[in-house]
Amino acid sequence: MLNLLNLRFKLLKDDKWIIVIMVAMTLVLTFVFTSSMSGDYKPSAVVIDNNKTPTSQRLISELNNSISMNFRLVEIEKGKELIEKGNVIGGIIIPKFFDQQVLKGEEIDLELIKSKDSLELFQLQNTIRSEIFKLQSTYITGAATIDVLKKEGIQVENNEIDNIYSRAAEHWNYRKPINIKESVFQVEADWAYNPRIHYLVGFTLFFSTFTIVFVAGDILREKEQKTWYRKLVSPISKWKIMTSLLISTFVVGFGQMLFMVLAGRFIFNVNWGMNVVLVLGNMQLLYLPLLL
Repeated sequence: MLNLLNLRFKLLKDDKWIIVIMVAMTLVLTFVFTSSMSGDYKPSAVVIDNNKTPTSQRLISELNNSISMNFRLVEIEKGKELIEKGNVIGGIIIPKFFDQQVLKGEEIDLELIKSKDSLELFQLQNTIRSEIFKLQSTYITGAATIDVLKKEGIQVENNEIDNIYSRAAEHWNYRKPINIKESVFQVEADWAYNPRIHYLVGFTLFFSTFTIVFVAGDILREKEQKTWYRKLVSPISKWKIMTSLLISTFVVGFGQMLFMVLAGRFIFNVNWGMNVVLVLGNMQLLYLPLLL
């Protein structure tokens, strides 16, 4: 049995370049995908203004200050073209009587245009709802303030509501009633989601499978060379022959995974958790059906 294992490991030199290529491709593709998928991505949407009043312009200004999305003011035809080409996730159409609906506190009928449903569209809807609520609340507060002033006999100009809105917006931005202080701690382990883990595990399993298949394919090569049949008629039992093949294949796959786990820890700064042995064990369990 030991002699068979020793022979199997010596024969691995014929597959050394396959193993090296599979490991290199895992490292390269993990680096490429983690680099391309990272960054400050912000989905883009279009805004079509059919109202063209100071009220709609204020809404557009608030949307442009969004930290989660990018908004572009375009005409209807240009907006449809951008959505059809997939350059933006969707858009909103501000209705013609938008300013009157805001001032009267009525339900605002914004039209959402899209090509398909996605998570970014839910993000777009939530962003719009938040900005509409803030805009309408400020205008309603301004209108109520003007009514109180008129009841007290104070003369109010027609554009006073715009001045009240501007002051409210200033207080909203610079004089917020609640201040939140942040404290950032430097910790040894970061348990936040790391996309590198996703790509590294996926490519490791993918290319390790190829390595195992190539190593286990030595049976076909031995059959072509007629050495496999000589082993079968030799005094060595069949289970020892197969067991030596499975053990050598398992060791190669485990070694490749161990290397990738260490590479993930020291090259890609991946936190595998508290029990690295358990991680490797779970990976190897995926190969048992393939080996058997």
